[in-house]
Amino acid sequence: MYLFYKNTLYTAIGMLLISVVCIFLGHFLSYTSATFTPRDSASVEWQPLVEAHNHKGTYLDVTQDADIIDYQFYLPAEHEFPYAAYTFDFGDTKAARTMDLTPYDTIEFNITCAPLNVLLFNLFTHSPDLTQLNDTATQRVNSTFISCDGTWQPIKIRLKALVAPDWWLNKYELELSDSHYDLEKAYRFSIVNSLQSPRNMPLRVQITDVALRGRELTYLYLAWGIVFLGWGIFFAWIIRCYIRLLVLQVKEKVKNDRPIIAYKELTITPQKNKETSEVLRFMATEYSNADITLELACTTLGVNRTKINEILKAELSMTFNAYLNKLRMTEAARLLTENREVTIAEVAYSVGYNNVSYFGKLFKNEYNCTPKVFKQIYKE
Repeated sequence: MYLFYKNTLYTAIGMLLISVVCIFLGHFLSYTSATFTPRDSASVEWQPLVEAHNHKGTYLDVTQDADIIDYQFYLPAEHEFPYAAYTFDFGDTKAARTMDLTPYDTIEFNITCAPLNVLLFNLFTHSPDLTQLNDTATQRVNSTFISCDGTWQPIKIRLKALVAPDWWLNKYELELSDSHYDLEKAYRFSIVNSLQSPRNMPLRVQITDVALRGRELTYLYLAWGIVFLGWGIFFAWIIRCYIRLLVLQVKEKVKNDRPIIAYKELTITPQKNKETSEVLRFMATEYSNADITLELACTTLGVNRTKINEILKAELSMTFNAYLNKLRMTEAARLLTENREVTIAEVAYSVGYNNVSYFGKLFKNEYNCTPKVFKQIYKE
């Protein structure tokens, strides 16, 4: 049994390590991303678009940099709604193209502004009832605000938490409560000035580490499913091995007990010592008597209690009660294995126990299983 527990421990440790690795891989693979910068190693194909129009004096100039999107723009104070935007367009130079953003939860980037600025993040998506193929103005606008200053700040924008501006909803006579937009068909996103952007001064924006981030939980669920299945198989295997080992131990114990313990169906070998022979013969013939006690043995044999126990200790290393129970348990095991129809109560009464529960307790102490389980083992 020690070897079984040792192997079980080592196997459990191995299973634990495999489970940790499996969950880690599932957790790692569940994260999805798409990078935009640096552009030469981006996982998303996109084109930069610079827009600065509507009013004389508005401009936007881009400084070429491999790792950082760096641009300056100017907004004249005399105009109410100047517009300057740096756009990440998913199309190419020939045609518009959409990108499915549903696998992603957020868009993330680092940004710095000089001076302090409040910008707009705009995501342009397809609107089935409005969008026309060659008219970008009909694409749905979904926005949120960004605050930035002279220090690098991480920005995380939830793609499903954007709202359409009132002017766009009013333009197409849509309800102001209309909040649905389709992330399956996104055309582009832009960093745009807001009404709170400073006027009449050069404004600088730097952006880096632009990426889409998401979570595909299928991999995580699959990993946990594999772990639960593996542990289920492991426990089933352990239980099966334990039962098999228990069966072998019980059968081996019964096999070893029968020739060692003299009981009613065996012939007692004559002993040189008369008292010893009489005590063993008495035990072998009277053990099934429910009324047998050490006092009855003393009266019947004419031998005192101490002598009887000394004989049993010397011959069998057992006390009177221990040897009596051993005899009864061994005979009970024989009856259970050789008679498939016998009941537990019948066996208990046959070997001298009037209390079936007490018999079951003693039997379990002897064979590490209940009489019912013992009987089932031998049926198999």
